[in-house]
Amino acid sequence: MSRAETLRRLRIGDLKKILRLRYRHTLPDDDAGREDLELLLDAVSFAAPDARYRMKNIIEVWAPWMDSEESYEMVETVLRKPDYLRKVRADQLGKKLNLTYDERKRLGIRTISPADLTPEEFAERRKTARRANGRTQKERSRRRAGVKSHATSLSRLKPWAALGLSRATWYRKRKPDSETGP
Repeated sequence: MSRAETLRRLRIGDLKKILRLRYRHTLPDDDAGREDLELLLDAVSFAAPDARYRMKNIIEVWAPWMDSEESYEMVETVLRKPDYLRKVRADQLGKKLNLTYDERKRLGIRTISPADLTPEEFAERRKTARRANGRTQKERSRRRAGVKSHATSLSRLKPWAALGLSRATWYRKRKPDSETGP
C-alpha cells in the first residue's frame, strides 16, 4: 500500500471520528451537514476503481435523509472537482472543521491540524509532548539496537583525562596488539 493511500485511509478515519463526536451517526439535513459530507467524500473519492460505489455508501450511511437524485449530483460534483481541490491540506481541513487542539488530542486525530493554534505553536506542542513521553521513536529504535546514550558514552566520560593521556593515545593503547605471523 502506498504512502498516499495509507494517509487517505487514516484521514477518512479521523474525519469519521470528528463527525461521530459532533453528530453521532447521522449528519444533519442542513448546509453544515452537506459541507462536512463533502469533505468526507473528497477523501473517499480517491479510492481507485470503486470510488462512486464507496461514495454512495458513505452518503447512505451518514446522510440517509438525502434522496437519490441529490446523492447522485453530490457524487458527480465531487468527482468533477480537480484533484488539487479534493486533496485538502491538514491545516486547511482543520480550519474547515474548526478542530481544536483539545478535540484533536482527545480523539487521537493524527492527519488533521488544529485550527486554534498557529503552525509554530502546534510544532512546539508536539515537541513538548514527545519529550514528555520519554523518548522519540528514533531514540527508542536506537536504544533497541544497542546504541548507548551520549551521557554514558566514552567521549562524554573522558577516561583519558583521568590518566593524563590524550584521547588518541588512550584509544591507541586500548587496541589489542596486532599479532604478526611467525
